[in-house]
Amino acid sequence: GNLATAGDLVVFTLNHRLNAFGYAYFGEEDERFADSGTAGMLDIVQALEWVRDNIAAFGGDPGNVTIFGQSGGGSKVAVMMTMPRAKGLFHKAIIQSASSLLQLATPESAARSMYQLQKVLGTERAEDMQQVPVDTLLKAYHAAVKARNGNDSFRPVAGGREIPNHPFDPSAPDLAADVPLMIGSCETEKSFYDVVVDPDKLALTDDDLRQQIARFVGIDEDGSAALIAGYREGRAGMSGRDIYNVITSDHMYRRNGVEAAERKAARGGPAYLYEFTWKTPVLGGMLKSPHTLCIPFAFGNVGIAKEFVGEGPEQDALMARVMGAWIAFARTGNPNHAGLLDWTPFDAEVRATMIFDNDCRVENDPKPEDLARINACPRFISDAQWAEPDAAKV
Repeated sequence: GNLATAGDLVVFTLNHRLNAFGYAYFGEEDERFADSGTAGMLDIVQALEWVRDNIAAFGGDPGNVTIFGQSGGGSKVAVMMTMPRAKGLFHKAIIQSASSLLQLATPESAARSMYQLQKVLGTERAEDMQQVPVDTLLKAYHAAVKARNGNDSFRPVAGGREIPNHPFDPSAPDLAADVPLMIGSCETEKSFYDVVVDPDKLALTDDDLRQQIARFVGIDEDGSAALIAGYREGRAGMSGRDIYNVITSDHMYRRNGVEAAERKAARGGPAYLYEFTWKTPVLGGMLKSPHTLCIPFAFGNVGIAKEFVGEGPEQDALMARVMGAWIAFARTGNPNHAGLLDWTPFDAEVRATMIFDNDCRVENDPKPEDLARINACPRFISDAQWAEPDAAKV
């Protein structure tokens, strides 16, 4: 409501099927289920078709539609940009804090998850799944994910007719060449999860830090020690937990977001890149710049989010700049406005990046050493972050 009022916009939200309900993949088992693995995305396509056909009755413009999402929603914005059926249904896109926007589930990983789900349920055919009660299916989904050590491939599957390729694939046709993109992340996305960490385990010894970084990033402990040493340069006195959050956030979020901007710019752009470095003062400042921080500022809801972001003139000023950028971008494809100027599109040479903080500013190629260090590490891919318990099904 605040975003709609401030920008004189029509804001439309939707629900769609998730997890096994939206992305259970049956492969080539049955032609009736040929589009399994993409059902949740097809829900979004259908919603946007409704917008095209009906939004004018609400004062909206079907020829000027912006889609935006955060986290998994941000990843699905990227998926929409590569779906032939979605072409023309939206005209601008904003991706906020997405970790899986370059690599979707593969048919192989999705089939392994589906096999585990069928194993839990005792079913063999796709049509048998249609008879399973909702509550039973949901419980089985959680059991299947747990059995695969947390590996959840119930997500959009690339490689079929609805999602022919991974988003921003340089070797695939660019179906969203005419769609401006705004994309970014928060500096310490992973600190969001510190609120559920045992307080006695928040502090990390050097050995803890080295081992946890090695496991998360997928490198050996010598490589982990070198990576940590590099990130500590210029960060004297930063705690082990904070170093952990910066490294894992760069690995899981920032790296993929920057690469998406690079690929978009290389194919004609425009792409506007940002990073939230503003730090919330709540909980003694322990969260720094966590996952979801952008949401209340973009929607103009810092008042109802005060337990998360605090309150005062500092928050109000940042909210005006951020919400203004989202509004301006939705209207014109350019996020600049009276309270936020000089944000130029990203390119491989200048690498302009808007820093959202108390002094919102454009920095060219911020923290290049960190990005180079994390780029030398294995890429974060959701399906690869958890070890398989066995090789019973390939």
